[in-house]
Amino acid sequence: MSIRLAQIFVWLVALALCVSGVSAKYKAKEKVVYIPGSGPGNVQLVADVLFPDPSERGNQTFPVIIFVNSWGVPEFEYLLRAGKFAEEGYVCVEYATRGWWFSGGEIDVAGQWDRLDGTAVVDWIVDNRQEFGANTSAIAFAGISYGAGISLEMAGFDPRVTTAVAMSGWANLSRNLYYQHSTSLHTVDTLVGIANSSGHPSPGLLKMYQDLVTHTDITAAMAYGNQRGAALVLKNLNWRKTPIFMSNNYLDRIFYPQEMLTFFEELQGPKYFLNNCGGHAMAEGIGLTDIHNYIWSKASMWLNYWLKGEQNGITSENPIRFQNEGYLFDPVYQEFSSWPAPTSELQWTQYTLLARGSSATGSLIATNESDTMMKAGARRSSSLQGPDETIFFTSEPPFFDGEGKQDNHAAFEGVFPSFPLNASRRFSISYVAQPFTQDTRICGSPTLTVGLTASNASFQLYAFLFDVPADASLTGAIVSDATLTRWGNTDAPTETYGPMRFRTMCHNFVQGHSLAIGFVLFARRYAPANTEDSLSVTLRYGGASVVNIPTVVL
Repeated sequence: MSIRLAQIFVWLVALALCVSGVSAKYKAKEKVVYIPGSGPGNVQLVADVLFPDPSERGNQTFPVIIFVNSWGVPEFEYLLRAGKFAEEGYVCVEYATRGWWFSGGEIDVAGQWDRLDGTAVVDWIVDNRQEFGANTSAIAFAGISYGAGISLEMAGFDPRVTTAVAMSGWANLSRNLYYQHSTSLHTVDTLVGIANSSGHPSPGLLKMYQDLVTHTDITAAMAYGNQRGAALVLKNLNWRKTPIFMSNNYLDRIFYPQEMLTFFEELQGPKYFLNNCGGHAMAEGIGLTDIHNYIWSKASMWLNYWLKGEQNGITSENPIRFQNEGYLFDPVYQEFSSWPAPTSELQWTQYTLLARGSSATGSLIATNESDTMMKAGARRSSSLQGPDETIFFTSEPPFFDGEGKQDNHAAFEGVFPSFPLNASRRFSISYVAQPFTQDTRICGSPTLTVGLTASNASFQLYAFLFDVPADASLTGAIVSDATLTRWGNTDAPTETYGPMRFRTMCHNFVQGHSLAIGFVLFARRYAPANTEDSLSVTLRYGGASVVNIPTVVL
C-alpha cells in the first residue's frame, strides 16, 4: 500500500471515529506537504497539515500544534487527534522526523539535527501562516515517546514555542538506556530493530547500541545519550518559565517514570504531570482513538489555556496525579498539591532489613517499630547487626520482572505477577513487614540503600517490592522493581549502594496485607555483568540496608 493510500485509509477511519456527539466548530481540511529540514543533503520532512476550512474561518487565525512522530511510526499517527483539534480551531502540523519512513536523512535520535529540524518546521509554518490561518505567536509541540522527547527539547530550544505536551517521554537518554548502570537488552534490541525496519539508522545510533550491549565504550555511549533529552535545555525552560504538560506510565520499560518524576521536580515554570497505569505509550496511545481518554482530555485543557487563553480551571487543579485505580479505561487518580508532596499529604517511612536466620524470610522493621522493640527488649541490638546472609547467582531466578503478557495483565486488569517469596534460600532472599493495620496507599518512587559484599567486582542486584496477602502462602505480587549493576568497578569489596530508585508506583495495600522486598542476582531483561555460578552477594545488616516508602496520608 502506498503512503498516500495508507493516509487516505487512516483518514477515513479517523473521520468515522470523530462522530462523538460534540459539534465541530469548523470543518477540518488536510494537506500533505514536504518541509525542508536543516543542514546539508536537502533533507525533506513529510508532514500533514490539518486546519480549519478557509471558507469558514474568515479573518480568524488559530494557534498551532506541531505533532512529532513516535519511534518507528509514520507522521499520521496523530490524525484523529489532529483532526479534532483542527475542528476546534487549531492548525496542526504532524511530521515525521528525519530518517523515518518518507522523510529524508538518517535517524538522529533527538540530537542536534532533530532540534534544528524542529526549528525549520516552525519557520515553515511562520512562512505559510496566511495559507492556513496560523497564529504563530501561540505554538505548541506535542508527541508520544520519541515525539515527546523532541517536544520537550523544542520547548527549551526555540523561544517561539509557547508550551509542550510530552507523553511517555524522557529527559536524558543515557539515564534511561543505562539506568543505574543497567542496560535493558529488550529495550535497545527493540529500538534498533524498529529503526532498521522502518527507517535509516545513523552510525551514531548503531555505535551506541553496540557499546551498550557489549559494554565496550560506555563513555562514548553516555556522551551520545547526554546530548539527547530535555535536561540539555532545562535552564532555558526554567528561565522562560515554559509551561510543560507530561504523562508517563508505571510499567514503562523504556523511559523510566521515576526519571521523569525527578525532571518534574526540577521544572520551575507552570507544570502538570499524570502518572498512569500501563506500559510505554500505552495509556496515551489508546487516547489516539479514544476521544474521551482522560490523559488527552487534560492535555486539551492545557493547550486551550496556554494557546487560547481559555479559562477552564486547569491551572487551579492539583498539578501532579498518580493513577491508583481503574487501570487503562476507567482511571482514578491520587492528587498532590506539589512535588515533593508536603508531609500533610505524603509521609516517608523507613524500614530496616533484619536477618532471616532460620525463618523462611527476613523482616522489614519500620523505624518506629524498631524503637518500640528495643525499648521493650523484644530483640537485642545484635539482631539488627546480623548474621550477614549470602545469595548466589542463577540464570533461572525464583522471581523476575513482568514481561509481555504479564505487563499487559497488570495494565489492563490490575493483575500483577506473583511468586513465592520462600522458593529458594540459596538464590533469593526476601523480607516481609508487619501487616498493615488499615488500608494503605504507597505512592511515588521508593528508594533502597543496601550494604553488601560481592564475591566479584562485576555483579547485578535486582530488587522487587511485593504486596503479600494475609494468608500463609508467602506469595507476593510484584508492584515495583529496581536494578543495580556494577561492571568491574573499583569499589572496595564491601560497600553501601544507594539510594536505588524503584519504578514509580501508586498501589493500594488492603488492611492485613504486607509490604515485602526481595532480591535476586539476575534479570533476563538486562545485560548481566557476571554469569559465573560462583558469584555471590552477602547482604549486611546493622542498619546498613534500608528501604524508604512514600505513604499517602488518607
